[in-house]
Amino acid sequence: MARDDSPELVAELDRLDETAKAIPADVVAVVAATDGFSGADLGHQTTTVVQKAMVESMSRGELVPVTTDALLAAVGGITPSTTAWFDQIRAYRVKRGLR
Repeated sequence: MARDDSPELVAELDRLDETAKAIPADVVAVVAATDGFSGADLGHQTTTVVQKAMVESMSRGELVPVTTDALLAAVGGITPSTTAWFDQIRAYRVKRGLR
């Protein structure tokens, strides 16, 4: 994990979309758990969690907040979209003798 003041962590935090920034969550924990996720992956994660909270809120008849635990639990169901892309680039470079 990146240090709390590292440029990498700052860049990761900047990638969070406006919806994620509005959720009172431990952003550092979410960033650490989503290493390798693209901005679109983070958007998908956040949208999924918000939609589940909305459905549960309507079902219960009371507000169900989005929590850090819910965001972290959603990570397990999402495969970072960048992984396959980087694997393809590595294979391409290896096949051509590039490093």
